[in-house]
Amino acid sequence: MTYAGKRELLTLRRRQSLQSQIAVASKLGIGQSQYSYIENGYANPTKEQAAMLIDMFDLPNDYFKQDGENDDGKEPDSQVSD
Repeated sequence: MTYAGKRELLTLRRRQSLQSQIAVASKLGIGQSQYSYIENGYANPTKEQAAMLIDMFDLPNDYFKQDGENDDGKEPDSQVSD
């Protein structure tokens, strides 16, 4: 689950670069509304889109990693104990 407001750094870096949401969305190959959802934490970028955004805005490599997610992007297997 994602939460609105969790990606303030993404918004800040985009604004500092003087780029509109439309311009960034175009570079990602998506519409402005979809990019807005990503920027506001309502949607997650694909791995390719995340890599582009991390590079474009010099974000930490794990910026889009979800809580409880492994480095491979998958949730850890649940351990069943007897």
